[in-house]
Amino acid sequence: IISLFFCYGFQQVGNLLQAGSAGSMIISLGILDHYQSMSRGVIDTRDIIYFLAIISIFLFMTVASLERKKK
Repeated sequence: IISLFFCYGFQQVGNLLQAGSAGSMIISLGILDHYQSMSRGVIDTRDIIYFLAIISIFLFMTVASLERKKK
């Protein structure tokens, strides 16, 4: 459930920043920009790296949480 809220937060960051006058680097932190290009069938290494980084972060947080509960 927590990861669902994080994903929703990343999507909303992209929506809010695209509506405003933010820089392209800040917009690229949102998931929407990466998802739109992949949904069109465009496979870009930046999008793949972005999603792998998000997956890695959440896996690290899961492992850390399980290790903390094990102690």
